Amino acid sequence: MTAQVAAQDPQVRRARRRRADPLVERRFPLHLEPHIQTIRGLYHQAKSAHWDPEKHIPWAKFDRSQYTPEQLRAAALSWSRRAWTEYGGLPETPAILIRFCLEHSGESDPKMFLTVRGSEEAWHTECCWRFADLVGGYIDRPANAEYSRLFNQDFHREAFEPGISVDAYIAVHSAILDGLDLELNRGFLRQATDPVVGTILKRMVQDKERHVAFGWVYLGERASAWTEAQRAEIAAEIDQSSATRTVAGCDLLDHRLKLHEHDLRAFVRHRHQLSSFRQRSIRARSVGCSCNS
Repeated sequence: MTAQVAAQDPQVRRARRRRADPLVERRFPLHLEPHIQTIRGLYHQAKSAHWDPEKHIPWAKFDRSQYTPEQLRAAALSWSRRAWTEYGGLPETPAILIRFCLEHSGESDPKMFLTVRGSEEAWHTECCWRFADLVGGYIDRPANAEYSRLFNQDFHREAFEPGISVDAYIAVHSAILDGLDLELNRGFLRQATDPVVGTILKRMVQDKERHVAFGWVYLGERASAWTEAQRAEIAAEIDQSSATRTVAGCDLLDHRLKLHEHDLRAFVRHRHQLSSFRQRSIRARSVGCSCNS
């Protein structure tokens, strides 16, 4: 049985997780100097792009008279759902930040970047909540209990699971799932006509581009040191995620999701260079909105 096939076996995966050493803090030697320059650059970009939902979103430009009561009710529900979704980043990002801090002799750059990412996710949540409230009233829970459970994904637990490597977690969550989230918001922005909605989504897309770039850059830096067993573990986690996730009812987004997964599998398993599409999406650049990618 090859390493890749063995890693995909559920019993092998469970046994690997049971054998993993517990996570404990070993702070020293504490490396704070820049190591992954591209991620350090994303950290500096995020600091420079710092924004405030109170000051930088033109809330006063929203004109309720342009919409029917039905449209306003639908918008309140839609933006409430976006707030529920964006809220998921509030527990996840601190969890993966702590996990990075518990990795012995880990680079400082991802830790620095994740501190800012957590703030950006709070701003996204605030904007979604505030716009839902503006258009008709924020709804604090789904009407359906079964639908409510879909939002309790417990990603923070996976981040603290010692049997899942940091690299495997970043591959699934930062490269694939955050990539899908980015494509969704790019699509929303392309369709936006309201000035307040357009401003919110543009800010969110700019931040999310950095979040996805972080995942791909980090994996690119780490890949040369992976053993075959580590590659097999990461590929197995990608396959497990893919087996339980699709984008029902949207062929374009499902295609984009499969593209992300295909690129990452090839990169992890066969040491391929990242595709030109992915290189464009992770290239360090001055902050801007590349919504036509």
